[in-house]
Amino acid sequence: MKRMKSALAVLLAVLMTALLATAAFAAPDNVVLSGTAGKNVNWVLTDDGVLTVSGNGPIEDKTETEVDEDGNTILAIVDSISMTFAAYYETLVEGMDAATAARTRFALVKEIVVEDGITAIPQDEFYGMYPRFVTLPSTLNEVGFDSIELKFTEGLTISSVTLQELPLYVSAYENDAEPYADLDTAIEAFIAQKGEQEQYDYDLLPFDALHTYADVYYFGDDANWNNMDEDAKQEMLDIYNAYLGTEATNLAELVPAALDKLNEQYGTAFTSVEEIFTVETDDDGNTELVPEENLRTMISEEMERVNDTSRLVNMSIGAENDWCTANDWITVTAPAGGEIEKACKISGINFKALEGVTVPTAGAELCPLCGKDHSGNALQKIVGVFHQALYKLTELLRSFSAVLLGLS
Repeated sequence: MKRMKSALAVLLAVLMTALLATAAFAAPDNVVLSGTAGKNVNWVLTDDGVLTVSGNGPIEDKTETEVDEDGNTILAIVDSISMTFAAYYETLVEGMDAATAARTRFALVKEIVVEDGITAIPQDEFYGMYPRFVTLPSTLNEVGFDSIELKFTEGLTISSVTLQELPLYVSAYENDAEPYADLDTAIEAFIAQKGEQEQYDYDLLPFDALHTYADVYYFGDDANWNNMDEDAKQEMLDIYNAYLGTEATNLAELVPAALDKLNEQYGTAFTSVEEIFTVETDDDGNTELVPEENLRTMISEEMERVNDTSRLVNMSIGAENDWCTANDWITVTAPAGGEIEKACKISGINFKALEGVTVPTAGAELCPLCGKDHSGNALQKIVGVFHQALYKLTELLRSFSAVLLGLS
C-alpha cells in the first residue's frame, strides 16, 4: 500500500511539473555554447547567433565565498553566461587584430531571447554581447543593472506588466556630434575605433616598458612588477621583446631600445628614464610617477584622436540629459501605461505599445499563474478563468502529493 501511495505521489508530482512547465528544454543541433544558469534554467547559443534562455525561476550565477583584502567575506561570481561566453570568445579571436575580433563579437550574438518562466536577470549577465534584438518575457519582474548591452540594439521587446525599472543603457550621441547615417554605419565606426585603440595601445609599449622600469626603480617592492608572478613577468617581457626586437631577460635590458623607440615615435631626445619621469606627492602623502609634461601632452593628444572616432556615449533608459539625444534606431516595445513607457518618453526613445497587453491599473487583480491582468476584453476573461482553474488544479495536486508523501 505504501509503495502504491509513493508511486501515485511521484506520478502526481510529475504531472504537476508538466502542467507548470512552459516548454520542455531540448538543445538544437547547431549549438555553439550551452549551460545552466540556476536550478531550473538552461541556455543555448546557436550558430545563427540566437542566445535562448529557458526554464523557470531566476537566472542565477555560480558563486564562491572569498575573503577580500580587508578581511570581509564576499561572494565572488565564478560562472555565469557572460563568463562562459567571454572564455569562448577569447579562444576564438586569439591572434586576430582588434577590428576583426570586434566584428567577430558582433556576429556571435545577434539576438537574445529570454523565454517565459524566467523571473530575474542578474547584473552584467550578458556583458560583452551586442545583440541587435532582445526579447524579455511576461514573467520577468527584476532586471539587474546593465545586464544587457543595448548599445547597438534595434529592438527591445518586453511583455512583463510587473517590471517597474529597466536599468539598462542605450547609445546616445555626444553633444553636437553628427549622427550616423544608420545603425550599420555606427557599428562599422565602432569596429574601426577598436582597431585604432589597439594600435594606440601597441604604440605605447615603449612608454609602458620605461614606466614599469621606473616603477621598480623609484618604488622598489611597492611596484606592480614585483607583485607579479614569474609567468606574468615573462609574458610581459615577451610582449616588449617582440615589439622592440630585443632579447631582454629583465627590465633594465629593455631600457635602451625602449628609449630609442620612444624618441623615434614622439620626436623626443631622452637619454635616460630619469629625464622622463618625476615623483610627485599629493596633499595626502600619496606618491605617483608623472611623465615629463611635453610627452604627457603628446600622449594625451594621441588618445583624444583615437577617441574622436566615436560619437556615441552610454545613456541609461529613463535618464534626461540636455547634452545628448538618444539614438533613433532602437524601439522599445512594452505594455502601455507603465514605468517603461514613461522612461522611454523621458529619454526620447522610440516606444511601441505591445498589442493586447497593458499595465493593470492600481488595485487590479493579477493572474496567479501568469501574472497578467485578464480583466480586459471577453477573450482575456476566458483566458483568466482557464488560468484560475489550472492554478487551482496544480495547487490541489501539490497538496495531494504532499499528503501522500507524508503518509508513505
